[in-house]
Amino acid sequence: MVKNGIIDVKIDDLDYEGLGIAHENNHTIFVKNALPDEVCKIRLEKVNTKIAFGKTLEILKKSKDRIEPPCKYFKLCGGCNMMHMTYEAELKSKLNCLKQTLHKMGIDKEIDIIASDNPYNYRNKISLPVGFDYEKNTFILGFYQERSHNIIDSDGCLIENKNARVIVNQIKEMLNESNLYPYSEFDNTGDIRHVVMRVSSFGKFMVTLVVREYNKKIEKFAMSLENMLISSVYVNVNPNKTNVILGEKFIHIKGDKVLEEELFENKFEIHPNSFFQVNFKQMLKLYDKAIEKLSPNKDMNVIDAYSGIGTISLTLAKHCKKVYGIEVVSEAVENARRNAEINKIDNVEFILGPCEEKIQELVNKEHIDAILMDPPRKGSDKKFLDTIINAKIKKIVYISCGPASLARDLNYLSNYYDIESITACDMFSRTSHVESIALLSRKKK
Repeated sequence: MVKNGIIDVKIDDLDYEGLGIAHENNHTIFVKNALPDEVCKIRLEKVNTKIAFGKTLEILKKSKDRIEPPCKYFKLCGGCNMMHMTYEAELKSKLNCLKQTLHKMGIDKEIDIIASDNPYNYRNKISLPVGFDYEKNTFILGFYQERSHNIIDSDGCLIENKNARVIVNQIKEMLNESNLYPYSEFDNTGDIRHVVMRVSSFGKFMVTLVVREYNKKIEKFAMSLENMLISSVYVNVNPNKTNVILGEKFIHIKGDKVLEEELFENKFEIHPNSFFQVNFKQMLKLYDKAIEKLSPNKDMNVIDAYSGIGTISLTLAKHCKKVYGIEVVSEAVENARRNAEINKIDNVEFILGPCEEKIQELVNKEHIDAILMDPPRKGSDKKFLDTIINAKIKKIVYISCGPASLARDLNYLSNYYDIESITACDMFSRTSHVESIALLSRKKK
């Protein structure tokens, strides 16, 4: 088995990134654009001692679950890597990968999945890099080609909001008529780097132009952006030579300073740097299921760890005696406190600081009945988990966007807690990512 060698393989399964898995000559081979039960002719692009990666040249036997990808950019873009299979097969694959990941850590539970009513046009936030096509002498706004920073121009994305492209096309026309230059990653020159857009469930857009530096021509361009769909315009300044999209400085240009959203009868103000789930309808289902698992009552004190702008905390408040939200990002805590004021909710306290430190201070002075936690993809800090264990908190609801870190943390907690149930939620349809909600209860002596 050598690099550039061409072989036929049978695909046995999919991995958590949507790659087909085959086994040949004591190697595990990961194959792009391959589905279980297919036989594919592949070219080996990388070969290690026990692992290899291959590219599909021809599908010799097709899966019954294979469909023609509805997106014409499927072979270029690495985003929607499950668009070549039926939605039913996608859900089955996500469940299977989650179960296998948990099984490796000794966790075997029945898992159901909350499907999406519509796996398309769900994203309420998109970030488009800005480039230039020198052959056509025109600006391009599109996406990065898979595993590269080559910008591919596009006329639409099947998972973005249906109205987003109206604004994108307008901005592209304005750029072509402007005296601005696209940003260059090679020498950190140019004017405009990205266009970031977020839309509320009411159809209002917040547009953020990410630029290398703020000057009069940037201000003039941003001020001239007019569209009945746009309620807010910001400029974000990122002067650094980096592939990180946003810089630290936001400048409000015109319109509303916040995007207004409503969630379970509570109103929220969303700033351009606020975290908010990208799939609004699935977020409602996710939070509804999380609260159902928690089973809160008016006698309970609950911690909402990694609380962000307070979406879960404020939703929980009407069911609990007291909710404590802990969050390390200062802007998010300010947003959360403002959102509590807007909704006149006074039984929630938002605490600024690292969860692993602030939870210790909190459990030392308050009795906590339950904790709801939604950590980043890397999972929770061991110190944080130890504090939960030592405080003998009776109930945990763990929301996760990373199956591997969830499996690791559940394995650690399972010495002290019973894993009662796990539910998956298809928050990121047509991609291989999946959200999960686990309920744990303190073991009885």
